[in-house]
Amino acid sequence: MLNEALAALAATAGTGVVTAMVTDGWVGAKHRIAHLLGRGNEEEEARALLQLEQAREQLLAGTGDQAEEIRQEQDAILRQRFAHLLSETPHLEGQVRELTAFLAEYSQPAEKIQVDATAYDQAQQPLQGQGIQINSWYASAGPSVSPPETILNTLVPPPTIMVGRSQAIDHILEACRAAQAEKQALPVVVMHGMGGVGKTAMARTLASRLKDQFPDARFEVDLFGFTPGEPPRQAGELLEELLGLAGFAAAEIPEHTAGKAGLWRAWLAGRRVLLIFDNARDATQVIPLLPGTGSAEHCLVLVSSRNRLEELDTTLRMRIDTLPTTDAVTLLTRLAGHSADQIGRAEELEELAQLCGLLPLALRPVGVLLTVLTAAQLIAAMREAKRPLLHVPDADRAAATAFTVSYEALSGELQATLRACAWHPGPDFETASISALRDQPLPIVAVQLAELLRRNMLAGLPHSRYAFHDLFADYTRLRADKTDDEKSITQARYRLYECLRGSAAAATATLLNHQKLETDGTKESFATPAEAHTWLTAAIDELDTAAHTALSYGWERASGLARLVALLLYLRDRSERCAALYAAMCDAAKRAGDQQGEANILKGLGDVAQARNDYGLAVQHYEQARNIHELIGNRLGQANALDGLADVARARNDYELAVQHYEQARNIHELIGNRLGQANALDGLGDVARARNDYQLATECYKRAEELFQLIGNRLGQANALQGLGDVAQARNDHGQAIECYRQAGEFFRVIGNRHGQAIIYLRIGKVAEAQGERDSARTAYQHANQLFVEIKITHRTDEAGKARDRLGYSEQE
Repeated sequence: MLNEALAALAATAGTGVVTAMVTDGWVGAKHRIAHLLGRGNEEEEARALLQLEQAREQLLAGTGDQAEEIRQEQDAILRQRFAHLLSETPHLEGQVRELTAFLAEYSQPAEKIQVDATAYDQAQQPLQGQGIQINSWYASAGPSVSPPETILNTLVPPPTIMVGRSQAIDHILEACRAAQAEKQALPVVVMHGMGGVGKTAMARTLASRLKDQFPDARFEVDLFGFTPGEPPRQAGELLEELLGLAGFAAAEIPEHTAGKAGLWRAWLAGRRVLLIFDNARDATQVIPLLPGTGSAEHCLVLVSSRNRLEELDTTLRMRIDTLPTTDAVTLLTRLAGHSADQIGRAEELEELAQLCGLLPLALRPVGVLLTVLTAAQLIAAMREAKRPLLHVPDADRAAATAFTVSYEALSGELQATLRACAWHPGPDFETASISALRDQPLPIVAVQLAELLRRNMLAGLPHSRYAFHDLFADYTRLRADKTDDEKSITQARYRLYECLRGSAAAATATLLNHQKLETDGTKESFATPAEAHTWLTAAIDELDTAAHTALSYGWERASGLARLVALLLYLRDRSERCAALYAAMCDAAKRAGDQQGEANILKGLGDVAQARNDYGLAVQHYEQARNIHELIGNRLGQANALDGLADVARARNDYELAVQHYEQARNIHELIGNRLGQANALDGLGDVARARNDYQLATECYKRAEELFQLIGNRLGQANALQGLGDVAQARNDHGQAIECYRQAGEFFRVIGNRHGQAIIYLRIGKVAEAQGERDSARTAYQHANQLFVEIKITHRTDEAGKARDRLGYSEQE
């Protein structure tokens, strides 16, 4: 049973609807009422709209006492319907209150005005829909009649709770003020974005701010561009509705669209009118509705659409994105009607907002649930589901409907490309990846992705990359599961993995100058290291995710892709992600019974542990790798594991053990003809000799290592050897030689994108400059080192560089 407040609200709503049926506001109100009574169900909404129109016809047909009886009967029926609605779905209380406020403000009784008018001379009537009706009207003699105060108004008020968008709204308001100040045409504002992002709410908020500047008329028209179960409305139908709202009788409206458009522009001429054209499918719907040049200074047009409507000649086009996290949390708390600390911790509310995709369409029903549930309870339910909104029916239905209408508006080819995007493991992708998934030429897929971007089905990212909105990705995958067979999807993913493996191999070859690195011709080498670095910066997350999924799907070449990606992650100082990928590779190798693969991966895990100064774990991995390689007779693997053990011994200042391991490794590398291994062992021996202050031996080892690295084209090795030569020169107080070696090494580190190496070099250069008394140069070098260490999150090095910089009088204003 309803409480007293809800019962009163139901009565007010029922009476308000009946009153609205015989007012000018009915056109703008009926769809909103039907949508609320239908509770988001398309069939129920259509049934409610039909019942409302039948009730209105009965009211208008009744006379005298009969009309009053009909009104009382419909009043009782609608009161009961709203009581039933609030009883079963109490969370809709806010929407019912918004409706009653709207009906109270916008459903004033229509005025009947008696006009005595006579046409003289050039009264040109439309003929069969052709031409424009131009009448000169002269008032008859008699007392003057003041114009009615009622304003033609079908605007729907904005949501009572509106959060965010202030910057975008202020930008549009400023554009309007500027146009008015210059006596220029007011902008045609196109607000585009994905379904459910809040375009209509923003347009209505703008209209509420601006309505007083347009006293002659304010019209809002739904173009049904993306309305479930409804075809997009044609321009002729829309013009007929607008002309009817303007007061033209049906007999006065031309038959053809061109005639209607001319009459509409003639009526707008000289009038100050605000127009909202909501939910447009394309520009052909909107263009005939626009004011003519003579009215552009006085009429403001706001258009909302899921498409960019680039064919529309507009002065202001604005993409409406999802809400920032802080605004999304604010919306949730305001809808809940409680303070934030009553419904959850800050991090819980942020996670809840993210689970809603930061999309107002989903945030609103979830926010209402926070009136009775905590954020933690909702998060638990949403985490358990296959998709976050599955157990939040109102939000799931609304989001699914928004996606479905947009999806079904696409051509078959665009639908197929969108589903292919959903096959991608994420989190973002480039054209080449989708080309591989679809097995279609790159230029064709590039056009298709651009079309999906224009329709706001995908989001554009820097470096010509794309991404899904989280919620739309879920619904696209549901479509793909129903439409595409599993075998086709698997084959498509294997093509993707091969494409990415080729690109990763090409990037590695270009960055490290590995001329002989196999790429299978899948991807030509990048033109320059800078190009490879730019691509890798953008693609590293895609590569990491693809490598993990390739391993989990058991692709036969997954280990090759994963090893390349692990190397690239290592070079980019992503040690945690590198370790996670190596662990996944190790599990896959064990499942496959691949002992050599397992041992190689253990060596990689040792390298990562060593880079993180976890020497005990590094030794454990290296020993395991060496034992397996000895067991299967793989000498190269044994030598590589010995290199790792030597590196750890050197880092622990156990120089005797380090030399022993390096020499063992070098002997094996020489025996099997592996010049890269020889160079690495020589570089390590140089490090040990330098630590023992044997600078002559150190120099000999570094130079021989640098020559071999240069011969095989290994930039990383050259950088490490040159850094060692710089360290020796610095120890001998040969500052000029030290700086030269460091700068060469730093350039190699920069080219391959190794920020840790760059930071170490800057730290070394700072120390040399400080020793030479060049405080400014030293301070600048320390600052560069500090910034890089902050970026790659190496705390102890960050502190070291920061203290050295501050010691020389660093100011944050520099």
